[in-house]
Amino acid sequence: MWIAVNWPFVAMGVVIVALIGYLFKTRAINKAEVEVGVAAFTAKLKLQSKERQISERNFSLINVDEFYTDSGIGFVIRKPLSGEWVLEEITLVDIYKEKGFTEELIEKMLEGGSLRIEDPKENVHALMIRRGSAQSIRYTEETVIDGEPVNFEIIKALTLCAEEIVYDRVALSAFNKEALKIRMSLLEFFFAESQTLVGLGPKRLHVNPENTVFLLDCSALFERVIYNGELGNHIINNAMLFQENNRYFFEVVLSYVQSADKPTTVWEELRDYLASFRVLAR
Repeated sequence: MWIAVNWPFVAMGVVIVALIGYLFKTRAINKAEVEVGVAAFTAKLKLQSKERQISERNFSLINVDEFYTDSGIGFVIRKPLSGEWVLEEITLVDIYKEKGFTEELIEKMLEGGSLRIEDPKENVHALMIRRGSAQSIRYTEETVIDGEPVNFEIIKALTLCAEEIVYDRVALSAFNKEALKIRMSLLEFFFAESQTLVGLGPKRLHVNPENTVFLLDCSALFERVIYNGELGNHIINNAMLFQENNRYFFEVVLSYVQSADKPTTVWEELRDYLASFRVLAR
């Protein structure tokens, strides 16, 4: 009997097996608490399931003046800590466009890529907490990330004019599992989404003891980048947190660029937003 084979999915499975091996090799598995960020801008984050989930009983007791809650999708995150921050509901396409991804890459990620999600406008819910106006990072052929020269060709393929638009923010996306054309586990979802960061610096992988939380930390010192029009060196913290419940995959992304005129409280509040995120356990 002839059986059709989904080769992209098979290929993903092979790579995931290799990734699991890499995780064990680097002792990324079985960490209950990890440190994200670099230099003076770091934060410890608890990854155990009991620390990253919230029961329905506790969910009903949440102070909605302090926390944004969504019982339908099933998550909680702290509301803005000061008037400098804005909380808004946006679309996944908006996030990708703001990052500077090409139209071709966006289409591939939404429809023809690893996720292949049906009707993203209806099946991907996004929320953002951010501060200030857009910031620009333009890479050069001399850019060095975490001591290694940047792969400029990959950067150009992913972005427009090798430029990335960033905000100091925490962006949360919830993906409806039933809308994914390819059924996948949390590990497979993590791998598919993490490919958007290919070529953009180091990747430190962490998984909790229960294998229910995946964290990808790409924070580094970026040297010889053009930040808001000026060539210089800047700490850039990027961390991606992945969890799930019975209906959704969750991806929470922290983005932060340190500059001389930016108060350290910006980083401290971003750290608190990421630490506050909880998934409703059903």
